[in-house]
Amino acid sequence: MFSQTWHNHPELDWFSFETENFVYHYHKETQRTAMEAALVAEKVYAPITELYNYEPPSKTHIILKDVNDFSNGMAYYYSNKIEIWAMPLDYDLRGSHRWLQNVITHEFIHIIQLGASMKFGSRVPNMFFQMMGYEDEKREDVLYGFPNKIISYPFPGTSVPPWLAEGTAQYMFEGADYDYWDSHRDMIVRDRVLNNNLLSFVEMNTFGKKGIGHESVYNQGFKLVKYIVDKYGKQSLEKISNALARPYNYSIKKAIFDATGNTSENIYNEWVDDLEYDYEEKTKHIFNSNFETIILESNGTTNIKPLWSPSGDRFTFLSSKENDYFSQTDLYMYDFSDSSSIKLIPGVKSTSTWINDSTIVYAKHSNPNIYGSIFFDLYKYDINCEEETRLTYESRLMHPIYSNINNQIAAIKTYDGTSNIWISDFNEDDLVFKKITTFNDGTYIPSITFLNNKILFTAIKNQTRNIYEIDLKDNAVNIKVDTPWDTRSPATNGKKVVYSSDENGIFNLCLSDHGNFDCSYITNVLGGAFMPSISNDGKVLFSLYDKGKYQIALVDTIQILSEDIGYKKYNQYNLSASELITAGSFEMNEATPSYPFYNQIDKSSSYSEKMTTLSIIPKVMFDYKTVKPGFYFLTDDYLDKLSIFGGASANKSFDLDLFLMFEYKKFLPTFYANLFWVTRHNSIFSNYIRNNGSVVDNIEIDSDLTFLIFSGILGTRFQYNKDKLWLEYQYNNYREHVKQKIIQFGPYGNIELEGEVAFDYYRGHIFSLIMERTRIKSTFLKSMLPKAGYKIKTKMFYELNQFMDGFAVDEDHGTFGANFIPNNTMRIEVDADYHYTLSKKSGYLNPRPMHTIRYFLVYNTNLSHHILFY
Repeated sequence: MFSQTWHNHPELDWFSFETENFVYHYHKETQRTAMEAALVAEKVYAPITELYNYEPPSKTHIILKDVNDFSNGMAYYYSNKIEIWAMPLDYDLRGSHRWLQNVITHEFIHIIQLGASMKFGSRVPNMFFQMMGYEDEKREDVLYGFPNKIISYPFPGTSVPPWLAEGTAQYMFEGADYDYWDSHRDMIVRDRVLNNNLLSFVEMNTFGKKGIGHESVYNQGFKLVKYIVDKYGKQSLEKISNALARPYNYSIKKAIFDATGNTSENIYNEWVDDLEYDYEEKTKHIFNSNFETIILESNGTTNIKPLWSPSGDRFTFLSSKENDYFSQTDLYMYDFSDSSSIKLIPGVKSTSTWINDSTIVYAKHSNPNIYGSIFFDLYKYDINCEEETRLTYESRLMHPIYSNINNQIAAIKTYDGTSNIWISDFNEDDLVFKKITTFNDGTYIPSITFLNNKILFTAIKNQTRNIYEIDLKDNAVNIKVDTPWDTRSPATNGKKVVYSSDENGIFNLCLSDHGNFDCSYITNVLGGAFMPSISNDGKVLFSLYDKGKYQIALVDTIQILSEDIGYKKYNQYNLSASELITAGSFEMNEATPSYPFYNQIDKSSSYSEKMTTLSIIPKVMFDYKTVKPGFYFLTDDYLDKLSIFGGASANKSFDLDLFLMFEYKKFLPTFYANLFWVTRHNSIFSNYIRNNGSVVDNIEIDSDLTFLIFSGILGTRFQYNKDKLWLEYQYNNYREHVKQKIIQFGPYGNIELEGEVAFDYYRGHIFSLIMERTRIKSTFLKSMLPKAGYKIKTKMFYELNQFMDGFAVDEDHGTFGANFIPNNTMRIEVDADYHYTLSKKSGYLNPRPMHTIRYFLVYNTNLSHHILFY
């Protein structure tokens, strides 16, 4: 809930406007997106809140941004805000849906469904039981030893398993067509069912999976939610959410039983039985199909976007075969001469294009700019020299294609949620791109290819994809394939066109003449056939989804299949043909004053800071054998320009633990202040001790001690490229308060004396520079078993320390008090970790060692120094 953002984007001018139920914040680069978002949000508000019988406590804030070539949506359900990236999601495990209708509805479902499931209300996100334990301390002048036990056990205020949260967000509500059970989702579940590999009910309850594990939680959750709604009614979703809102219930099994009267085990097993019967019946004819293909590359989960070289003896493709996650792709090249593949460039996510047999152009994310934005740029790679050259800077160009007919290169740029095609003559020293399409309505273009003097491209306007053509003579755009189903990724050799279609419920490849685009199927697969590339001699490479992964396959000899393809008779949306064409339809032109929220946009005001609802997190801590109740509190600005986080706890002895942390994020670096105040009380009973060490047994001293420790840090932090830096000033003050009662027992009566004294025993001013470089690969179980990479953290301190050295008279002021001596110190610490994976032997992976080197150099003003190395 309290995240450290490293990039504040002060270059953006933010604006705000309101509608009946929402507040929108956008920067001028997302104005069109904000207008469309307003229309979508207000349209879905009523059906969603009525479905769960729950409304947010205040207007929901929606933040629209376009600061990275990145796509996502996030719901902060305790802060009642949603963040949306303007760039549409293009994910090879999802179908084609209009982005804003899909993501806003999805995220607002999270706000409502999770809100309806809150146990303690929107102000109390969770509670904590905490405990600290300490080593035994041998010195009497030290209160506690070093901590050796730290326990923090949360009682969450919301306990909704991922499959239910994501399943309900994809199901949306009855009649919503912004998302649906598309062919991709069906493909993933069908493949798992037919390969006896469905996630169990327990496995669906957690994320933290490799490959397509995360997406399978989404898909199976979507399918199971649909099953529950069909069998027990849409009201079952409200009942399950209400059952999870009970403070004593943390069991999804109990919530399902309370809502449906049936156990989750029975529901899951019945659902699986239905899936197995349905998929076996619909695909048994495919098992007997005559279609065969050659698998060329199957290592890893993701092998996609193959592309023939001009000579036809090699091809490039993207693969995740050395990585753990689906989207972690690198650019590879396969050579038919020895059936080998080599990695050319890491981190490539976009298609590549061949300039000639030794030169490739591709797009990948460049390093962050000064504001932290990460954009796609074009790069060139020379295979012979093994040399990479950057061709563009912050161009946001993706999916390049090259035409040797007119020596031009074209690519796709997406801005404010809308894609357009840009083209340039190919002169690598001076690429000058110009826009040749003029979309401004949220159209998204996933792929393009040259066809002689024309460009074929696919576009998503409402739902699914259609194929369009641009004549480069006049830049006229004509639709070539206009169907209610999904047609995508056309590829051509100048004579024939191959593309992928899910007309029959399963994506298969169509072969056609580029003049008429009539579909003649050349594949009939159980999974899905995608992203074809056709060579000059008519061989077809494509990406085949099978057994939970994408593989590179080859159709060496094309044959037109006359058998039943896919599911035979199939209507994935359960709509008529005319309804399918307009499913999820949306038309908007930002220049049209009749647009419902045009006036609000026109009257937008500059953004002014507004804090989210203050969250209170109660806690009970057991610390040094005492109970210390307390709480944390936090709030932040809706745009995260200011954040406050603090906490307090106390025990019956009035020992206090207080802290307060501020972050200010309006400028390029983040400025922060961290304040800590700790008090401890102790009582000491002793006898008077003479200078010679003997004890005076008739004088007793009762001392009540109070220690007050204050530490304040003022600092700034920023990120340069991918490295993190901190500059800090820290002030420390340690103070002791002594209240003594002295009793001397005598034969004629007792003498009592009382007094108090307070004094500082340490004062310090610390100036520090901290630098951290982390290059650890994101892998499965990264936090426990880092697989590859290194981390170096260097700390440089200069300390102006003053330590108490007894009491004395201040000669300048004539006062009696603590006497301080300086102990100025310079410290340098270097902490380095390096990780690597040993080779696999006999099918077992040897442990991953972590080599840690720590080097400390301490230099004191008395010219002594200490070196520690281990």
